[in-house]
Order: sequence, then structure tokens, then C-alpha cells
Amino acid sequence: MSVSSPTISGVTKRPSGIIIIAVLWVLTSLYVLYWGIDTILLDLSYNPNAPESLELSSYARAWLDWGVQVDLVLCICMVAISVLMVFAAYGIYTAISWSYKSALAIPALAAFVHGATAAFYASAPLELGFSNDLPLHSALTLINLVWLVGIWIYARRPLVKQYLVSSPLKPIHPISQPAPLASRAISPSVGDREEKIIKAIVSADSPLTWNEIQKATDLDQDSLNKALAKLFRAKAIQKIGETGDVRYKVAYDLYKGYQAQLRLDSNIERRTELLKWINQWKEARALNFSLEHEHFFLEGRHLDDFSKELISHAKSDVLIVNPFIQHCDLSDTLIDVKKNGVDVKVITRAPKDRYPDKLARKQEYHQKLKNEGISLIYKENVHAKLIVVDDAVAISSSMNFFPESSAGVSWEAGLISINPQVVDAILKSPFSRLA
Repeated sequence: MSVSSPTISGVTKRPSGIIIIAVLWVLTSLYVLYWGIDTILLDLSYNPNAPESLELSSYARAWLDWGVQVDLVLCICMVAISVLMVFAAYGIYTAISWSYKSALAIPALAAFVHGATAAFYASAPLELGFSNDLPLHSALTLINLVWLVGIWIYARRPLVKQYLVSSPLKPIHPISQPAPLASRAISPSVGDREEKIIKAIVSADSPLTWNEIQKATDLDQDSLNKALAKLFRAKAIQKIGETGDVRYKVAYDLYKGYQAQLRLDSNIERRTELLKWINQWKEARALNFSLEHEHFFLEGRHLDDFSKELISHAKSDVLIVNPFIQHCDLSDTLIDVKKNGVDVKVITRAPKDRYPDKLARKQEYHQKLKNEGISLIYKENVHAKLIVVDDAVAISSSMNFFPESSAGVSWEAGLISINPQVVDAILKSPFSRLA
């Protein structure tokens, strides 16, 4: 019943490994940045005529004449790479387009610079003390090489690579979005052919191949290619996959907008169908109530009949909130619609009875519902009796899902609403209490 997050090419959230990599990368780069700046300041303050310099051997002073300059260049490179690492960490975290390649290039570059620095320090005279920093740069060289291999292996995972290369989480500026939900106006920059392509991909709820788009839109080859080219230039769609298995996805913001519009259109269409059915149902039973105010009252056998017929007419989902779910015709209706592919959720109490044989029958029926794929959520304080079908029609009544109640032994009554605000409130109420 709840609207699930869109699944675009299988990526619905940021891979957890990306967060770990970004954090470690930032911490490492900040440490190297601090060390590099400190070393640069020391190099810049070097004075070959200072007393401490004059006390060095002639070989050491000769080495420093060129060694300080080399060290300065290497440290500047380290600082520059550290800054790039911070930006790269942000890039892979937010899936900016260049982040995938930078995640591989920067560790390689860092390994080269630290390796060169380690070799350079190894050539320095021992009396200068450069050897004290030799283990650090040797370790950083190894860390960056391991980092490079690890990133290479991890980033090549399909979902990770897809996230870095074409993630729906990164911001994309599409040519247009569907107008606000109250309006059907579409920006003139999106033509009929382009809109057909966008709607085909959004309706499929997953990326499509070229052939699948053509089949869904009935566009000829030339028209489809021209429309795709226009959408690519506008950054409204993207390619996913390697050559031979290329699929097309809609930019995230545009996808969300069209999905909401299509869902609204579907809900309006479904609501219209159910309203037509309700009118036919009341006329067939010669009942006199008006849908003008979007609510009406039913009792007794009419409430039971309407409830079963309404559930039977479900096309997408059914929500049942009722403390007592036992074997009866009304409960069996849930099994029938589930077999038709309808999503059925039931919020109820766990079976209880002081008589073991009756308890066993109740538990057996609950297990049957579960085996049919019906979702049963147990909540001991449930006392409400609610039915919501296709997010369009809601029933709030006294009727339980067991024979004595639904078959008319006890007098039951309830209100039926087709008002969208009321239906939505009834739909959200049980889930807010489950949170």
C-alpha cells in the first residue's frame, strides 16, 4: 500500500562502501596535507649559510643544494594530491560524473609521488635525518597501491559502478519536469516523441533497451534516434551498461516528476472506474444514496456484500485492518484477489482462543493466508475495522472478518468514503501507529 522508492537500474541508495571510502580518503588526505604543508615551510626556511647547515659534511651540504628543491616539489605535489583527494571523496560520495575515473587515477598518482619521495629520502645522507620519514612514505606508497587495487575491485561491482557512473542520487538538470500535479501542461521543449520515450521508461520502472523503447512507443527508427539524441543533449536520459547491452534511464528528477504524474493519472483513472462500479452496484440493489459528498452509509448484508465486491474489484492493493481474521467468505476474498496479483496487507491480532481446537483452526487459517503470499502484521492493540482498496475507496465499519459478523448474525454498519483526503488519512493511520 505504501509507495515504494523507485528502482532505477537497481540502485536505490548509496552503497555503504562508498561512505567508508570517502571518510577514510578524507582523513588520509588531511593528514598528508598537514604533513606536506609543514615540510614545505621547513624547505622554504632552509638557509645554506645557517650555522647548523655549516656544521654538516660537505657531501650533505652538496646534497641539500639540490635536495631541498626536489623535496619542495614533491611536497607540493603531495599537497595538491591531498586536495584532489578531498574533492574526489566528495565526488564519489555524491556520484559526480568524473568520480569513477578519479577514484582510480588519484591513488595511482599518490602511490607514484610517495614512492618517489621514499626513494629520494633513501638517497639522503643519514646525518640529515630524512631516513626518519622513509617508513612513512614507504607505508603510504603501499597503502595507495592497496587502495588502488581495492577501489578497482570494489568499483567494478555492477551496482557500485552504476552508482558512480550513472547514479540516480546525483543531481541532474533535465530539460523539463512534468508540471505540478494539478496541471497536465508539459514544457514545449519536450515534444510528443520525447515525452513518449520518457513515459515508456518511467512506466516500465526500469531502464529499457533501444528495442524495448521502440516497441513501447511505436516510433520508427529515424524518429526514435532523433528523439533520443535530443534527450541526450538535454541530459534528460542516460546510457547504462556496456556495448551490446545498453539501456536507457531517465534523469532522476525528471523520473520522479513523471512517475508522480503517472501515478496520479492512474489513481484518477482507477477512482473513476470504482465510482462507476459503485453506481452500478447501488442501482442493481435499488439502494438510494448519493456520491455527491463522497461518503455514504451501509449496514447489514449490504455492507458485507459491498465489502466483498469491492475487494474483488481490486487491481493493485488491498489494506485490511481488523482485530479478528478467521475463515469466512469475506476473508477468502483476500485469497482470491491475491491470486490475481493484488498486493494484500492485513494488520490484525495474533489468533487467540481458550479452546485448543478453535485456536488451532484460527492459526491454520492465518498460516494459509501467509502461504498465499498475504502479508500479516500482528498488533495486539488493533481494534479498528478498516478496508482500503486501490488507495481509492475506504470502509470504516464495525464488521469483523469472521462468519458471525460478516454473515449478518450481528448487526454491523459503516461509512464508505471516496474522498481522496479521507481515504489517504485512513490509509496512513495504521502505518503511523506501526512506526
